[in-house]
Amino acid sequence: MRRLAAILAILSCVLLCGCSGDDAAVQPALDFRTSLLNAGGCTFSADVTADYGEDFFSFSADCAFDGKDGTITVTAPEEIEGISASISGETAQLSFDGLTLALDDLGEGHAAPLTLPWLFGSAWKSDYISSVCKDGSAYRVTILKGYGDDTLQIDTWLEGGIPLSGEVSYQGSRLLAVTFRDFSFN
Repeated sequence: MRRLAAILAILSCVLLCGCSGDDAAVQPALDFRTSLLNAGGCTFSADVTADYGEDFFSFSADCAFDGKDGTITVTAPEEIEGISASISGETAQLSFDGLTLALDDLGEGHAAPLTLPWLFGSAWKSDYISSVCKDGSAYRVTILKGYGDDTLQIDTWLEGGIPLSGEVSYQGSRLLAVTFRDFSFN
């Protein structure tokens, strides 16, 4: 058993060699968090792909995070354009005009596509920064949201202090993939 533990520890070190917990490597993530906190929130457009295993659903949206709550308005595809939602940590309210949007929860109910602005915004603001890795010209920031079996992994690729793309994963499966556009702090 000790031998297995030693092998796993060595493999962990090898696999994480590109990531660092030292202050200099984590600084881009901390700078981004500080800018978000100082601004009180952010706005952005997003191209989103929700992964339902064998099915994928893609849409575009305008998003906002005010430091506590998130809002999202779908801008494409045309069939669901205008659907909007307001999301906080405890509640979500969907508004639409005669449209039904069947975007089920992902990751055993731990995430939903329309919670994207709140999910990323609240993670960026205050959840645990697990690692920061240099990935080409960007920094990959991994944030853990939740605890134990309920933990979501929120990955964001930052370049120049601005998010380029992101992913939300649960138990090793990617649930959401996002490309951020027109990002700005409030």
